[in-house]
Amino acid sequence: MPSHKSTRGIFSDRRRFYLSLLGAIAFIGVGIAVYWSYFKRNPSSISPSVSSTASETRSSGDRTTISASGSTSQPKAKLAYILKGDSSSVHSLAISQDGQTLVSSSDYSSVMVWNLGAGCTGTVCNPPTRTLPMYSISVYSVALSPNRQIVASGSWKDIKIWNLNEGELLRNISGHLGAVYTVGISPNGRTLASGSGDDEVKLWNLDTGKLLHTLSGHSEAVYTLAFSPDGKTLVTGSSDKTIKIWNLDSGCTSETCISSTHTLSGHTEDISSLAISPDGQTLVSASADQTIKIWDLPKATLVRTLSGHKGKVLSVAISPDGTMVASGGADQTIKLWQLNNGELLDTIAGHSDVVNAVAFKPDGRTLLSGSADKTIKIWRLQ
Repeated sequence: MPSHKSTRGIFSDRRRFYLSLLGAIAFIGVGIAVYWSYFKRNPSSISPSVSSTASETRSSGDRTTISASGSTSQPKAKLAYILKGDSSSVHSLAISQDGQTLVSSSDYSSVMVWNLGAGCTGTVCNPPTRTLPMYSISVYSVALSPNRQIVASGSWKDIKIWNLNEGELLRNISGHLGAVYTVGISPNGRTLASGSGDDEVKLWNLDTGKLLHTLSGHSEAVYTLAFSPDGKTLVTGSSDKTIKIWNLDSGCTSETCISSTHTLSGHTEDISSLAISPDGQTLVSASADQTIKIWDLPKATLVRTLSGHKGKVLSVAISPDGTMVASGGADQTIKLWQLNNGELLDTIAGHSDVVNAVAFKPDGRTLLSGSADKTIKIWRLQ
């Protein structure tokens, strides 16, 4: 696609902005957004709705970069509860489809199960209802099956499968040659996916633990993965700075027959987290390069880049209605973004260390965050 020409202007704050001659783009200066139409040749509207949040917008073809440094004047989140577990860094969160059960993993060799429907006095909640002791090292990732009966966890070279209701270890799955940094369970509850420091992704039969497929293609550790809502697509992110898209609906049966259909490049550091929208159309990626990228998943194209965190972005989640993105970062903050236009809605401060995990409850009105400050915080969204 040929690039659009642009004209250069300098606003009163002496910052430079690049204005697309095709219009339909908002450009920010000193807290105001100017809509510049090529056809009218004059600014057609000025919006004060963003207060010192967006510092620069660039447009090139269908790609937009939005930089943000603050939050809007209206706060979007309020702290409701604090969960305190085993006094160690929280790595991963998984919430049941009914929103009543939370599973978390941490540094100190355990997976904790929480009842989100009871046990809170004031803002501090009671200890977890169950602890699944498993490891002598960190538990990097947890996943919860759709029927809320199975928990999968990843740590050093193996995956453990638990019956959640009984707290019983069902099986230990081995096969990776490195740490298992990420696990996920397919929407139908039949397939387990795992990503490892051995650069590989593996698919397993969740009921039996049998290896189904090994997905090779990344050249470095696989840190994150996500299933599409229909279970036909898997996306994986790696420290090789790429995202790969895999078609799981090819019908092939051999262990090594699945290959990636697309490789998404653009991030300049490790891919730390991935999330797919409920309609399966949008992919969101977080990276150590301090940015979040929004992708058109079916087209495998970049839509926009969001900047605002002052450090690595470690986790992203999409709200159940598909309208909002939450991101957690090494800057100890959580940011809320409008998915369709990249607008920064709120910056949430409250953790005293890096935010490793964020997750929405199914009601869409509650956000959870897990941090290296050894707490899980529950936020009510306004």
